Amino acid sequence: MGYETVRMGEKKKLLLLTDKNNYFTSKFDGTQKTHFLNQVDIVKIMEKLQCEFEVEHETFDQLDLRKKYQGWYIVYGSTEERGLFYKGYIEDILLKLYLDGAVLIPGFEYFRAHGNKCFQEMMRNQFRNKKVKNLKSEIIGRYDDLDVFKYRDFPYVVKSSSGSGSAGVRLVKTPEELKKAVKKLSKSFYYDYYFTRFRDLGYIRMIWKFKVWLYNRLKRTQNLNNPNKWF
Repeated sequence: MGYETVRMGEKKKLLLLTDKNNYFTSKFDGTQKTHFLNQVDIVKIMEKLQCEFEVEHETFDQLDLRKKYQGWYIVYGSTEERGLFYKGYIEDILLKLYLDGAVLIPGFEYFRAHGNKCFQEMMRNQFRNKKVKNLKSEIIGRYDDLDVFKYRDFPYVVKSSSGSGSAGVRLVKTPEELKKAVKKLSKSFYYDYYFTRFRDLGYIRMIWKFKVWLYNRLKRTQNLNNPNKWF
């Protein structure tokens, strides 16, 4: 939908959109080590671009969503925090800007693919280059969608949609292992994404795993807005 309404002689408008620490991609705790990114010098970038653009800088948390950005170019960042939860918030903002008529850089589909293995596979299947289509893959939305009888040429590699390194990756050699892996990865967010708050005894890993096991046995689910609340 992106389009422009710029008069002759007027500078095009450009918005640099980052997190509150001026990162285009926030750091995250990976499975092997903690990843750090260099902070961007926003002032220098704006100085370089001002000869061609009317440049502004905002952070996601300070952006005035009542303002219309029709015709603006939006250069934005993403996030690699676990679980794609904050990324979903950024997605809402980008979709609003897109509907305003802003031009997103990079395009929205590439943001969607960042850290999202399911959508990466969907995009890969659209590429014309056959070299990137040499692997066959299937996308499963949830455990109930699994048709284990269609898989015959074992072994397979099963991956969760989010996660980095070896997290959320399983090698399966039999139909039974396939079922167990898909079922486990479908539930992995319970303790993987909430084991971050050391102030609460309930977040100690073994206690948290026990809570998850107990409530799964009781067939009770977790309130994602309040990880300590089950219903």
